[in-house]
Amino acid sequence: MELREVLEALKKAGKITDEDIMEIVGPSNEFKQLVDAMHLLLCTKNHDTECSYDHEDVFEKYWEAPAHVEWCEKVNDFLSAFKLDDRKGLAAMAAALQIIGSQPRAVIYLITKYFNERPNDDQDQAPELGG
Repeated sequence: MELREVLEALKKAGKITDEDIMEIVGPSNEFKQLVDAMHLLLCTKNHDTECSYDHEDVFEKYWEAPAHVEWCEKVNDFLSAFKLDDRKGLAAMAAALQIIGSQPRAVIYLITKYFNERPNDDQDQAPELGG
């Protein structure tokens, strides 16, 4: 039995929580990728003045820095709400990114939103995703 399987069995038995696992072994690579992706797509703060996430990587333990902890909590809430593990959460995000990536207007909107600029087309909200 692999360590992941043992931890999942302990979790299902109610002996440990995701927070216990993260405290002991740190976040998995899948979880880190999911947190980075969700922050990139969903953070609405100004990244020059309000959000320190992109600047915390200078710290040795940047996953324990305030903005990273905040986004880890958001991702944990997301995973819990949909009863997903790190791998399934990352797969769900990858699927969403494929859909978004196939919509050029959505990509432009997300890029301009991330850099806190308005889209060029007078729209104040995200374009509808669809055929």
